[in-house]
Amino acid sequence: MGELKFLGLAVGSWAEWLGAVGTILTVVVAILVARKTTKDNMEISRMDKSVGLYVDDLRTIIGHLSDLGHSSFLDVTFRGGVGRLNIRERKDAERGLIDRNDQYTEIIGYQKISTIVYRMPERKQKLFKPILHEISVDLNEVMVMNLTDENFNDKRFVDLLMKSVDNYNKIRDIVSSEITKYSVFD
Repeated sequence: MGELKFLGLAVGSWAEWLGAVGTILTVVVAILVARKTTKDNMEISRMDKSVGLYVDDLRTIIGHLSDLGHSSFLDVTFRGGVGRLNIRERKDAERGLIDRNDQYTEIIGYQKISTIVYRMPERKQKLFKPILHEISVDLNEVMVMNLTDENFNDKRFVDLLMKSVDNYNKIRDIVSSEITKYSVFD
């Protein structure tokens, strides 16, 4: 009675057919679960790698920030009020923030840090872009001010340099916060 026939041939029992269908369904489910698990593991791996690269970028920014500095002359000038600065005092004030020689003038660290920031994901760039923009605008104004002696505003010059120092410190604080947020120690 349990024997099935097809075109007059015996093709097995109901139990055998149910077992075969069950086996096929088990294999299909196992394949689907394996594919989903592999996809999830690849996504987790990609995210871990992305976070790892981000933390590496943040550490590189810290390295560039440590290359920056400013002279104690700038602090003394800022605290003591700004009188007239001669050319040597201007150079002392901007030391560590602006590199100036016969061939070029550049904002120290800005290019290196902005290159790292601009390769970050868009949502992370938003943490740094406004501050980097301010640094660029302010220190470019400082460099332009130094090109001419006409109407040189000593107080504005020192204020812009101090504001840039403060902005670099803001970047340092954001980087430290982000490293703490994304670094997990087991």
